[in-house]
Amino acid sequence: MDKETKKNKIMKPLMIIGIIIIPLIYSFFYLKAFWDPYSNLENIPVAIVNKDSGYNNENLGNNFVDNLLEEKQMDFQLVNEDEANNGLINKKYYAIIEIPEDFTEKLNSGETENKQIASITYSPNQKSNFLASQIIDNAVTQIEVKIQEEVTGKVVDNLSEKLNDVPTQLETVEEAAIKLENGSKTLTEGVQKIDNGVGTLEDNYNIFNNGVSTVDNATQDLENGTDKLSTGINDLYNGSKTLTDNTKDLSKISQSFSTLAEKENELNNGIVQYIDGVNSATNQINILLENIIKYVNANPEVLTDAQFKEIYESIIGLANSNSLEKLESLGEVLKTNSNVMNESVKSLSNVTNSLPQVSIGIKTIEDGLYKIKSGAEELQKGSRTLKEGTETLSSSSEEIKSGISELKRGTEEALEGSNTLLNGQNEFTSQIGESIEETRAELVKLNGLSEYTKNAVEIEEKDVEPVDNYGIGFAPYFMSLSLWIGGLMIFVGIYFDPHNRFKKIGRDAPNRAFRTFIYLLIAIAQAVILGLLLKVGLGFEVNNNLLYYGSCILVSLAFLSIIQFLMVNFGDVGKFIAILFLVIQLSACGGTFPMETLPQGYQTINPFMPMTYSLNLFKEAIIGTSPGFVQTDVNALLGIMIVFVVMTFIIDIIKMCGNKLIKKEKS
Repeated sequence: MDKETKKNKIMKPLMIIGIIIIPLIYSFFYLKAFWDPYSNLENIPVAIVNKDSGYNNENLGNNFVDNLLEEKQMDFQLVNEDEANNGLINKKYYAIIEIPEDFTEKLNSGETENKQIASITYSPNQKSNFLASQIIDNAVTQIEVKIQEEVTGKVVDNLSEKLNDVPTQLETVEEAAIKLENGSKTLTEGVQKIDNGVGTLEDNYNIFNNGVSTVDNATQDLENGTDKLSTGINDLYNGSKTLTDNTKDLSKISQSFSTLAEKENELNNGIVQYIDGVNSATNQINILLENIIKYVNANPEVLTDAQFKEIYESIIGLANSNSLEKLESLGEVLKTNSNVMNESVKSLSNVTNSLPQVSIGIKTIEDGLYKIKSGAEELQKGSRTLKEGTETLSSSSEEIKSGISELKRGTEEALEGSNTLLNGQNEFTSQIGESIEETRAELVKLNGLSEYTKNAVEIEEKDVEPVDNYGIGFAPYFMSLSLWIGGLMIFVGIYFDPHNRFKKIGRDAPNRAFRTFIYLLIAIAQAVILGLLLKVGLGFEVNNNLLYYGSCILVSLAFLSIIQFLMVNFGDVGKFIAILFLVIQLSACGGTFPMETLPQGYQTINPFMPMTYSLNLFKEAIIGTSPGFVQTDVNALLGIMIVFVVMTFIIDIIKMCGNKLIKKEKS
């Protein structure tokens, strides 16, 4: 046996073993690399640049960095800005997380009216590794959520603290409301007293106004009487002067005296009546003045009216001027002088025979009449002054009466408003008290709110047919890919062997059915070894062992039947078609991204791809079993296998018959 033969004997089993384990190698190393990438995130270097300058003796940027370094989600490294930028460009870091200078200030603005958004700049180098940037982005999103939770908790804590102070502040408001209520009560009572006083003032002033009218009428009569009295006294005085002049003529004295005696009696009676009238009027005026003064003393608020005050001051001036006392005293003087004159006349009547005495009496009468004349003139002036005052008082009194009526209506409205204020204040005080209790009851709900807002919504994940890690999730995809590669290697390594080492199962095998049978056995071996060693080597659990190994075998046989059909019947073109078909299936089977995210052309051809059904069947076997889906996938793969195997056999038979005919023709 030559060296080449020995080498072939050694190489053939090695090649077959290599072909059998190629799917295992392909799947194992790929799945091992992708098995659980998130478990090694702590080795991904990420630069952190903290520029936060802090705010109010607080630096949340430092706290944030300390938490990141402590939790060690990734290989976070605190560096300066230049080192971070250079490291990102030189691929020392996959990303930079930069905390701005105003980070703390903006976070704390959540407690103020001018709220600002704090930003953290995340700069990944996607060219360095795109998936790494996506993984880091996911981690940064979790960091962002955590920061938002902490800020929310802090704001809620501060808000809760301030809201808990609200009842205390409301108590202060309640105390003020009680004071206001007491003040409203005092105001209402005061307004009530004013209203009562104004009512009394209105009643009394009606009496006063009637008295003023009476006084005004009486002073008019007094003025008329004093005018008459002054005229009579003047006449009497003139008569006395005439009498004095005529005393020289004694013959006329008796006659003149008789006339004088008659006039004197009439005059004396008139003077007495006049004096009595003046005294009566003076008494009424004094009583009226006293009542006015008492009324003003009892109700000083009426002096706020300017007109009434002016009248009152006129009345006080009249009272202080002693005009009435003078009028009264002059009346008494007049009355006394009248009596004297009367007595004088009587004396004259008795001494008519004594001319010297008559002459003296006449002189006395003349002097008395002069005094009476002077008193009458003073009385006339006083009555005129009194009349002017009473006229002013009467005209102003009506205006005061109208003002008092308006004041009465105003005080009634003020009293009504004050009562309304008091009722509203009572209700306000009551509502404040109730609000304090209700607020306290509601504030109990704030307890634990800061912690609650951090996790107000909890997403409870209930996985349907859960996948533990990336490796299990991608296993159906890589197993399908590996078995297709395994089928290719059977034909590349055995069928197209350039050294033709496998004569019985090579390209020129005399028994093609036997060759196909051997290829099927190799495919089954590939499937069983792949399934067994992946399960043992990677340690993942499968949902259904029988279905798992059966799926491996069925998928391997279905793929082999397609590849065999292409390569046996189309040669090198078949190789190209098989590889192209693999690429199309990898894109259209939905093994990586969801089918809905792929272009419409891929979605259209998806149902016609064998790998679509192998992928689904492996998922059912490894992750979860849905009988309806399993049956559909098995039927599809069995159908594909049978169709391509039958087509291969038919073409082989046709070729064999054609070869026999050619041989017969040659022979």
